[in-house]
Amino acid sequence: MRKSYDEELLQLDTLLARMGHEAGAAIESALTALRNDDIELARSVVARDSQIDAGEHEIEHRCLQLLLRQQPVASDLRKVST
Repeated sequence: MRKSYDEELLQLDTLLARMGHEAGAAIESALTALRNDDIELARSVVARDSQIDAGEHEIEHRCLQLLLRQQPVASDLRKVST
């Protein structure tokens, strides 16, 4: 059971890193659009924002599922909630 928990936690860590990378890229694109007055780039940033939001909701959902299934101890709760 603990191995499954660790594997799921690693998957969540990977998803969170990917979402962070996507958010950083979106910020860079937004700044470029602002500097260059590029309306099309700005629209593409706004369109991608819903994907980032969906990723956030997916991560939150998977965290809750992990907590419900694995019966974590206090240190596990701190790890998942931060």
